[in-house]
Amino acid sequence: MIDSFNSYGLEPWIVKQVLSFLNKAQTPQDLHVEDASESGTGYAIGRTVAARILAQRNALPGRRFTRLEQVQQISGLGQDKLHDLVAGFSLPAAEAFRRQMSKTVLPSNFTLVYDSIHIRELKNFHLIARTPSRLNHLVTKRLEAIAYEKHGDVPVRDLIGTLLDQAYLETFPSPQIGAYALALWFYRFDEDNWFSFASAHAEAEAYLSRYEAPSDRLELRLYKGFPNAGLLMDPISVTDLPVVVNYPEQVITIWRAQLQD
Repeated sequence: MIDSFNSYGLEPWIVKQVLSFLNKAQTPQDLHVEDASESGTGYAIGRTVAARILAQRNALPGRRFTRLEQVQQISGLGQDKLHDLVAGFSLPAAEAFRRQMSKTVLPSNFTLVYDSIHIRELKNFHLIARTPSRLNHLVTKRLEAIAYEKHGDVPVRDLIGTLLDQAYLETFPSPQIGAYALALWFYRFDEDNWFSFASAHAEAEAYLSRYEAPSDRLELRLYKGFPNAGLLMDPISVTDLPVVVNYPEQVITIWRAQLQD
């Protein structure tokens, strides 16, 4: 069982990210961490300390870390360095995906935004995740607020629920299949004129496959036929509304985008 590392007050998903990174490393060179700032260039743990980390891990049952306290005991890995290590994995999945898409795939005239709803009570989160009507209600309320902020118009706001009910909700439990569907949504904006399907797919798969365990999946839900253009975003936009159910972070994320051609 992965410890929640209460002395740092960390969310369990951050601890899982750190331990997964340390458990995957095969050589000291593998222990390189991007820092959490948008302009950061990352840093590397020194070779000596990195070698100690691997040696400590390989001496454990199953050759795996299961608690951050096990890492904390390693000589030369001070509190500052451990804090930096943790900070490198504290970026939520949605923000990491947005940054990576903006950095490596999308042109400067493409706007990609998301709205994440954190549901702290685990039982309530799972109830919403497995009940389409509850998910629809949650998404509707957030989209109504977005539409009202954009238009200042009550009738437009009140139209959201009807349009969402009319859309067909398709679920993609597999991150691999979901990545194709999400990449295709991006690709439909202007096909190969601005970016390739392959580049969008690579980032979408990395996003939806961020966590290792099947129970820690990120699941794409696509509201097919939902109109974005003129309602939530300005043209150029496309139909369908991607929503990602993020189990480890207990977050529902709604994605919107527009292209200024």
